Amino acid sequence: MSSSVERRFLLMGEMPKKLAFVKTRGAGGGMKFKGYAARYSSQSNDLGGFREVLAPGAFDKVLSRRSKPDVVLTYNHNPDLLLARTSSGTLTLASDEKGLRFSADAPDTQLAKDLSTLIRRGDLTGASFAFTVSPSSESWTTDERGQAIRTIREVQELYDVSIVATPAYAAASVGVRALERWKAARGVLVPMQSYDSQAAGQDPNQADGEDEANEQLVGAGLVISIDYDQTFTEAPGLWLCFIEEAVQLGNTVIMTTRRADNDANRAEVMSAIGPDSDLAAVIFAGPDSNKRDAARAAGYEVDVWIDDTPSTVDGPVQRFLSANTKLAASRALGALAIARLRHVAG
Repeated sequence: MSSSVERRFLLMGEMPKKLAFVKTRGAGGGMKFKGYAARYSSQSNDLGGFREVLAPGAFDKVLSRRSKPDVVLTYNHNPDLLLARTSSGTLTLASDEKGLRFSADAPDTQLAKDLSTLIRRGDLTGASFAFTVSPSSESWTTDERGQAIRTIREVQELYDVSIVATPAYAAASVGVRALERWKAARGVLVPMQSYDSQAAGQDPNQADGEDEANEQLVGAGLVISIDYDQTFTEAPGLWLCFIEEAVQLGNTVIMTTRRADNDANRAEVMSAIGPDSDLAAVIFAGPDSNKRDAARAAGYEVDVWIDDTPSTVDGPVQRFLSANTKLAASRALGALAIARLRHVAG
């Protein structure tokens, strides 16, 4: 499965050093564009429901590969506004303790002259980079306020670094719908009372009976089924992290899909989830079967369905996990504790 290209922007105030246009030392020294395109261990702005952190060394592997990427330096990510590139030796990239550093020989072009003037005046203040991440190289969790945090451990491909006029974090490739499903599904696994009571201005140590029930249900041995198309495929890295966490807490996670059981589908799905997945089984129900019967035939009585199409699960469905708040997810868990209802995350 190919990863979509993402772009991130570093504001001047977040840079380890200011974006600069400088003359190199020594006789005949030329002019250079210098700065940082990314910063390690710094939490991003909100990217549409979550924040992001680049782990130290996230660029080390891609920059040290034998077949090095041909990265270009551009203006505003426009390939027609080219300033330098690594394959010609005019652009140098390095990963240090602060982040991704770049240094580029300025070409004798009108564009470079214009940009140098704008940088010196302080009109151009930001930098950016375009990249992809493999699902196995990111992790998802929540902070003490319940905010989703994506940590990128390793950048898979690096396409460009760019000097930009209006730095602003764009929404990332992880869709809002996928993120809300993850938050709600994760509410079945982890206690929510600390988030909810703080939000309500209550003492988190004064948990009510529902919260105590929620605490008791962590790792309660649930069987959870995740759909593949339009669920797992919307955010593979996010769901791989969910699977790992769910299994660590004592639950069983399977994947149930209505794809036909053939070599091509098996190869695609198994490649997407990877060889180290904690899934107990991948069940190919086929287009003419319902997922509940297929799971039962494989020996699994599913408690929690995470699926974008509830109609593919035959039988009564209760939608507790469609909520988009931590409080609603916590209440859903309380209901699950009482009734052990089978339900679908919408």
